[in-house]
Amino acid sequence: MKSMTSGNPGRLILAFALPMLIGSFVQIFYTLSDSYIVSRTLGVSSYAAVGSTAVLIAIIYGFNRGLVNGFCIVCAQRFGAGDIKGTAKSFVHSFSLCMIAGLAISAVLLPAARIILAAVHTPEEIADDAFCYLATLIGFVSLTMASDALSSMLLAVGDSKSPLAFQLASSIVNVVLDCLFIMAFHMGVFGAAIATVISQVISGSLCALKIFSKYPELLPEKGGWRLESGECLVHLKLGASMAFQQSIIWIGNIFVQSSVNAMGTVVIAAVAMAQRIREINMSPIFCVAAAASVFTAQNNGANLPERIISGIKHSVLIVLAASVFMAFFNLLMGRGITEVLLEGNPEAAGLAYTYLLYVGFTLILLGFMLVFRSMLQGLKKTAAPTICSVMETAMSLACALYFVPAFGFIGVCLANPLSWLVSGIPIYIASCRHISKISRKRKAR
Repeated sequence: MKSMTSGNPGRLILAFALPMLIGSFVQIFYTLSDSYIVSRTLGVSSYAAVGSTAVLIAIIYGFNRGLVNGFCIVCAQRFGAGDIKGTAKSFVHSFSLCMIAGLAISAVLLPAARIILAAVHTPEEIADDAFCYLATLIGFVSLTMASDALSSMLLAVGDSKSPLAFQLASSIVNVVLDCLFIMAFHMGVFGAAIATVISQVISGSLCALKIFSKYPELLPEKGGWRLESGECLVHLKLGASMAFQQSIIWIGNIFVQSSVNAMGTVVIAAVAMAQRIREINMSPIFCVAAAASVFTAQNNGANLPERIISGIKHSVLIVLAASVFMAFFNLLMGRGITEVLLEGNPEAAGLAYTYLLYVGFTLILLGFMLVFRSMLQGLKKTAAPTICSVMETAMSLACALYFVPAFGFIGVCLANPLSWLVSGIPIYIASCRHISKISRKRKAR
């Protein structure tokens, strides 16, 4: 286990974020490979069916990530404070609550899957495939949540290398299973979905083995697996807030996806592919933000306010550099990538490239917003991040209702940039207030 309470903040954040970034790129390589296999083997219609469910799945996974990230911050603060017993309690409650939440999500959403797809205007010709893919992932979401909970506990104690190795292994398995299930067994989109589930189970199993063998400090004493109401409340106070923040963002994107679905199969495929490539742009920023959150939580637990400010300064500089690089990456490489991945459909490739240009040159808005939001979350401040999420959702709704009807596909391209711009306002105001407070404490010491 590695503490982030001593040493150069910039180097620590980079060292923590780099394995996560590599793992993220591995995951992106898998998703692009998966997209390529589905689109080339099953056709654009089948890929559009998978793409039409993207926002719905993102809501579920976003809820999961928010819940897990909240639990991770509680664990990281206890670890930073040297509270090993409390860290072990956090592990037990994080894992158990994630499993319970996953089972509840499956029970509620699985019977409603077809109704939800109809509500977002999924075209009839792809509705059956879309339902098959969505229902499979919803049915096994508890396994995904358990896997993410185990991975987050490793991150909370400073180990970002192990999740990278396990993600690499599971992604390789995923690509192999995609080829096997889709190309050899002809299982269609169900094969793609079940391959994803199996790979997530493998990743979670490897995380569990790592924890049991390498980090016995995380494991409770005999009889310690019993849930305590007080601990549940502590974890859910932050976890539920962050889960709400993540989910409501994607709920706003449902309206945008509904507008996209109404534009037809070609536009659905173009946006779905562009959003896959967009992950390359966003991954460095998300990884640095995640590192900043853990860094802030550990140093807040250790009562080291001066290190928190230093860590945020370094994080801002890193995301600035990453955003500029990704903007030019999209400009120079985006067209070639979209033409390869959407080979045989130049119209969809051109639309996807346009989408990427809008995202690339506004990415800095997302970068700054995420870093300061992560700092607030690491300090267990939930009000401003929640307002941020509500404003981002409101902007997505406005884009779907006004910008898309007025500007067509360009309105779709503007949805993310405008949401990032507007949602950052409460974050920057709250961040200035808390940084000033931290600075006063530092001067008083």
